[in-house]
Amino acid sequence: MDPVTGLAALVGISLASVAGLRLKKKMEEGFEPLPEQSTDYANAIRESQSRYNMFSRLVNPISNSIIPVGSSDSTVKEQKETVSGALGAYTASFAPDSAQTVVLKKFENQFQPRSDSNKSLYGAMKFCRDAGKQTNPFTVYNSDDSIRTQGAISPEGLKFDEICGVCLTSGVDEEGNRFRGPQGMVLEPSTRDAAIEEQKQKGWSYARVAPAIGTCEGSPNVPAFAINAKDLNNFRNRQACIGSKSIGGAENCALCYDSDNVFASVPPSTQTYPISFVVQGTGTLSLQLRGSEIAQKTLSETSPTTIELTGAKEGDTFLLDIRDVANSQSTTNVFGYMASKTPREGLYTMPLNLLATIDDETGASPSKSGGFFTFSNIGLDVAKMRPGSGKTRMRLRGILPFTFVQPSEFPAMDCLDGPYQTQPASASAFSTDQPCFAKGSKPGNYNDTCLRQRVLDAGCTNAGTLYQNPSVLNSKNGSPQTLTQIYQTLQEIASQDMIDVEATKQCSGRSIETPCDPFILNAATTKFGPALQSGNQKRATQAKQCLSFLYHNKGANEKSNPARVGPTYSGLVTYKNDQREIKNIYCLPEGALNPDTNENALTTLSRIGDNGYKGKISVEAIKQYLSDQLALATDGTRNANTDPDRKAAIVNCFGPNLTNLPPLLSGNPTVVTNPCGVIAQYVRVLPSQSISDSFIEISQLAVINKDGQNVAPGKSTDGTSAPYTSGSFGSHAASNAIDGQIYAKGQNFYHSAQAGGNTQFLLNLGQPTDITKVIFISRGDGGRTTNARKNGNANQSVVAERTLNSAVREDVSFLQAGADTNCKSDLPTPAAITFPAGYTAGLYVRFYDITDANPDVVPGNRGWGGRLGTPNAYAAIRFNDGNIGRYDRSGIVARGYYIAPGPETLYLYTESDDGIYVSFNNVQRISNWTIHGPTGDSSPAIQIPAAGVYPFELRFYEWGGGALCNLYYRINDEANWRTDLSARFAYKPAEVAQEESSYQASLTSRQTSSLPTSFRPSLNNRVGSVQNNGDYIMTMTITPRGIVGDWSSIVHLSKGANCCTPGDRMPGIWFWPGELRLHVRIGDATDGNWGVDPTTRLSVGTSTTFRLECRGQSVKIQVGSETINATQPSQRPSGNANVFMGDSYYQPANCDITNFSFTALVFFFSIRKDGISS
Repeated sequence: MDPVTGLAALVGISLASVAGLRLKKKMEEGFEPLPEQSTDYANAIRESQSRYNMFSRLVNPISNSIIPVGSSDSTVKEQKETVSGALGAYTASFAPDSAQTVVLKKFENQFQPRSDSNKSLYGAMKFCRDAGKQTNPFTVYNSDDSIRTQGAISPEGLKFDEICGVCLTSGVDEEGNRFRGPQGMVLEPSTRDAAIEEQKQKGWSYARVAPAIGTCEGSPNVPAFAINAKDLNNFRNRQACIGSKSIGGAENCALCYDSDNVFASVPPSTQTYPISFVVQGTGTLSLQLRGSEIAQKTLSETSPTTIELTGAKEGDTFLLDIRDVANSQSTTNVFGYMASKTPREGLYTMPLNLLATIDDETGASPSKSGGFFTFSNIGLDVAKMRPGSGKTRMRLRGILPFTFVQPSEFPAMDCLDGPYQTQPASASAFSTDQPCFAKGSKPGNYNDTCLRQRVLDAGCTNAGTLYQNPSVLNSKNGSPQTLTQIYQTLQEIASQDMIDVEATKQCSGRSIETPCDPFILNAATTKFGPALQSGNQKRATQAKQCLSFLYHNKGANEKSNPARVGPTYSGLVTYKNDQREIKNIYCLPEGALNPDTNENALTTLSRIGDNGYKGKISVEAIKQYLSDQLALATDGTRNANTDPDRKAAIVNCFGPNLTNLPPLLSGNPTVVTNPCGVIAQYVRVLPSQSISDSFIEISQLAVINKDGQNVAPGKSTDGTSAPYTSGSFGSHAASNAIDGQIYAKGQNFYHSAQAGGNTQFLLNLGQPTDITKVIFISRGDGGRTTNARKNGNANQSVVAERTLNSAVREDVSFLQAGADTNCKSDLPTPAAITFPAGYTAGLYVRFYDITDANPDVVPGNRGWGGRLGTPNAYAAIRFNDGNIGRYDRSGIVARGYYIAPGPETLYLYTESDDGIYVSFNNVQRISNWTIHGPTGDSSPAIQIPAAGVYPFELRFYEWGGGALCNLYYRINDEANWRTDLSARFAYKPAEVAQEESSYQASLTSRQTSSLPTSFRPSLNNRVGSVQNNGDYIMTMTITPRGIVGDWSSIVHLSKGANCCTPGDRMPGIWFWPGELRLHVRIGDATDGNWGVDPTTRLSVGTSTTFRLECRGQSVKIQVGSETINATQPSQRPSGNANVFMGDSYYQPANCDITNFSFTALVFFFSIRKDGISS
């Protein structure tokens, strides 16, 4: 809804007492309290007149240009007298002696201009908005609760602390305008008090509350809307850390360990949990913290000793000094772990063998030759550390790399299950794959991987020069740059993308050739109106220059081929103006639509571009509108003296001085004879006369002319009754009913605000039109379909009238009986097409493992893992958790081409849960790359200029919960969405075959090249890792050299421990105790120790071939001449697996292995296809 209507929906209140502020939403006009009986009656009359009249309702109270909010009494009086003089006065006549007459004294000027004091609701909004621009408008308190600095207070006594909050994200303000924070907004006091009480009861680290009017994105569920100085500071610092992804700095940024790039602010005052060491072993222990001894203990091999590191904090050094016990027969050793708590109050541990980085006795890393020990009560494996060769003492040194935040602290919410790292040195020493904190990283010396990720995080692309040469970010003017400074530099460059030439090359790699480039390349997101109104002077100037570029037809002189903008004006071959620098036709500089000389022209043209015109948007919409205005102005068949539309077009194109009009503008209008249908300029829809709830609801009103064209899109709806307030069904603006989308909509349809009465929907076609059919479609969500009437109207006289029934869609024909056979009343149907040679119907779909809750939109970047499933061609993209084999943490990429038989308009629509991205002809058309529930997304109208083959790609990812990925499309003015892709979408089998062959060869090469082909098993012999997708082939030749009396390990692939969680054995091969029969364990999702054992017994000194092949649920084992075929119970584990050629749990097998290979195949699971046969 528009700002004025939104404000009119609020009941007026008194702010005499701030604590009494209560906001209610009703469909009434805002007003201050009614006057006391002693108040001057005439003043009460004037106040009523200033609220309840047609002129006051058109005034936005907050930006009232006649009498601004909070004007002095003298200003109010002066302005009202001025308006009174302009409007004239009216005095009611009455007979003072008549008992039938009510005496109204001074009942003059029924159209008083409105005025609002600073005590009104609007005054409160203005106060919150203005004060919210301060660095801190809240009161700041000392530790003893005394006031350090007083918060903002208005002259009328309004206190920011009591009625306002600050939104730090983005949202919609009280007037319905979008903004990007920070912004002060009105807060209802009782809601504020309840939020504070709820915070105390539930132990939250901040009060969860939202503004009373408007929206603040994220609130109340995330820290976005601050209601005190402490929260404001915390929220700001948190946002700064999320943006900069740095550690330290003024905001005390920290990294959540074990997370994927989660940063938050952890100030030094944050309350933390204590840290303890739990140790076992043999010997005497002296534990030093920061160089001072804090404990002496005699270690036990069987019982753990817990030592609390009192006062320890991140970055402190520790020393474990372990000596032999006198006369002890045991070897000195020590093992254990560090322990503390997480905000979710779970135990967090880390083995001491990872924390202790050097043994001062040897000057080298601690010796871990003592084997492993499992703390079974917590499921933790640790290594036993022993003195170095020839030593009886260890002095193990390390640092404490973590900060454990208590749950009541603000940063706890962002890192519930792990500690923070608040120092760069901690992240460098103990990082979970954070390239910006790799060893050696420091200001001026960050690696390219780190810098490239920062470039992408800022919104730039891999085509920009900064991504290709990121090292330039390390310094600026010769000074080394911190991560925070690099972030600030990138933010500035990204904000100038498609504005500044150099910044655009750096950020996106694109070139700016015309001022219209940003609006063409980003037509769906870059709007003219917001650009003109923004505080970014460069962007505002660019918008003005683009509108001037279009009006003056400068695209006709473009040197680039193809032209990016092209000529503005088209369709006229006989008219030329007298401007010689551009040979093509165009409107004159004197025209009212010239944005160089007329501010109103800027508003008009920007609105056309942003709202769309005749199915086009942005630059193309403005070109079409200007071209139509020129065509109308030069239409000699229409009389400019009697045709207001042509007269307006003449002024728009040539200016008010009509003496200089070209000769072609003269001429008499033609008279239409023998029309195909009815000749009318207006189409009016009236409410039902038979039901009480008679709202007008229109998904689409299509008006078909004699040529079979829908002439409604882009036409005027002035005179249409006000729309219903926007809400869960989207916008209800009148323009939604004539946007050319001819189907029953569940959202974004016209809905009148009032029922019955004088309500109407009025469409002005701009000129008398030969109408052969009107298509009326009501709302399509099943909520309501109503009877309605529509009138064709010419010169305000009814020429045709029909009564509609209650069907969702009704096609009403006005085609005359016996009309000429050339008369058309139906929209054209898309022509059947034949695919070019080498193309096959459908899209080719590949499936991927998703490893990150926020994957990059580009496959192969962050969060995209290995392949899943069987790639295949699909004639419909309709996946859900019932027909996709793994609907959690999976991704889909569907590629192919759209085959267009000629010029046409294409519309795309998706339903998704979670992220969706669609590109057409390498241009983004739909992007909702977020975690969300089932959501529908529409593309703008895609204008296809000519027949051809256009690249198409759909990307989708599902992280958790339900899965949904559906694709629909419509062509031209089709009424229904299509799901069958076979009529327009195709892929190239030869292209797919080459891609798949290259992928399989790369995968095979990658897996086999890193592993030895010949070896003899040895204890705990880890030789590398492989990406095991669940389907694989393992081969080797085994030559036994002897028999081991216990289980003996040959080769073992594992994601975790020995047994028997799924992923522990994937696979593992052993000899049985005391014999040479193979024990083959493959693992399953239901049984981590599932497998099949051959019966063949190998012989010492004899070489035997072994092959294990796993595909889908098929398992095949070959040992020499024996072959076993088995069926997998469910699904094999997949993921990155460590490869041991002799593990640490069993004795190594006494044998030689040659010709070893492991080849990972594409992981196969069952996918039921929709719309294509198997």
